[in-house]
Amino acid sequence: ASRVADADVLLMPEGQTREELESTRRVVADLALEHGYRYTPRLHVDLWNDAPET
Repeated sequence: ASRVADADVLLMPEGQTREELESTRRVVADLALEHGYRYTPRLHVDLWNDAPET
């Protein structure tokens, strides 16, 4: 059986606005730390709050 290495798993919080990300960011980051996964933010939302064409 094929297995995905923990280091190959990336978790990203759900949210289309900065406010929505606030409610999921910490939970997802904690899960990544707990399981040895990688965490990736939604940088475009942090920088531009999901403005059109970003």
